[in-house]
Amino acid sequence: MRSSCESAGGSAGLDFGATRDLSALVIVYQDGACVFHVKPFCWLPGDLREHSEQDHAPYVEWAKLGFIAPIGESTDPAVIAHKIAAINGQNHIASLAFDRWRINDLKRELDAIGCHVLLEPHGQGFKDMSPAVDIVERLVVQKKLRHGAHPVPQWCAANAVVTRDPAGGRKFDKAKSSGRIDALVALAMALSLALLRAAEPIDIEAPIG
Repeated sequence: MRSSCESAGGSAGLDFGATRDLSALVIVYQDGACVFHVKPFCWLPGDLREHSEQDHAPYVEWAKLGFIAPIGESTDPAVIAHKIAAINGQNHIASLAFDRWRINDLKRELDAIGCHVLLEPHGQGFKDMSPAVDIVERLVVQKKLRHGAHPVPQWCAANAVVTRDPAGGRKFDKAKSSGRIDALVALAMALSLALLRAAEPIDIEAPIG
């Protein structure tokens, strides 16, 4: 029998980049100790050396190590759709949260290959992102995130700037951040699905054991 913290499948978040931007797919799986195991997949179109100089990030080295993948001259939704299908075939994705940006392109590609993952829209404003920001912070403090020292989400987290609205709501602000934060946004959406939208929400503040 699964413990109350184990998931029947992974929850995912996708920050689908514009034509020349970083795209990030993050899958999170929960274990019996309420620890979240994070698997990021990242793509960057265009010339990685050029992007490295512009962003002051070692994209070429990350690509050699498999932490980031080139994706042609522009972001190709078919490539990302095939990766989602492959992951889902190996370890079921229960649901995938997405930003509405270009999502119809991805849906078309998923339909074309017969991949039927449950897609759930996730707003990027204060209302939807504030609880997600809280979740990320809480799990980091509680040391309940395991990402295998993947450098891309670590770099995105270091770049991130959080802004507040008058009511105290918070969100990650791409415009004010010092660099790309896509993998962090995708992680926040994945955790939001896993914890806030689950049929039986998990109490991550409960004692481990």
